[in-house]
Amino acid sequence: MAECILMRQALSIAETPVRWPQGIELRPWNEAGAQAVLELLLSVRQVEANTELAGWLAQLAGDAEFDPHLCRLAYGPASLAGFAMGWTSSFIRHLAVHPGARRQGLGQALLNDLFNAYRRRDEAFVDLTVLADNADAVRLYARAGMMEVRRYTQ
Repeated sequence: MAECILMRQALSIAETPVRWPQGIELRPWNEAGAQAVLELLLSVRQVEANTELAGWLAQLAGDAEFDPHLCRLAYGPASLAGFAMGWTSSFIRHLAVHPGARRQGLGQALLNDLFNAYRRRDEAFVDLTVLADNADAVRLYARAGMMEVRRYTQ
């Protein structure tokens, strides 16, 4: 059992500036990049350890909340550096940064970019859940203005 925190960001009308770290290139969601995304999510334990690409893609394709326009693939000079996926229900499903690309502002940029995407969809707020013992992620979300809504055990 793990303690989780539901966090929420109320969205103002004004867009949040997005400052991408030097050398980062955003690319749209495509199945060609899905293997790198899955490997990143596996490495940071955001998906089950036995998740296979074909099954994961089939799950996404069948999920009414999946929208490829709410996916952000951030590439560094050599490989995928970060990934964020939002659901249509105004929920951030994944935000992952490769360990070698951390502490450069990429997590904040991905988060702000998704906030802006939800603003353009006229959403009033965005939610996400985070493991309570993931102190770095909790700090990132708090710095972005997200507030703790509740804690629960999963």
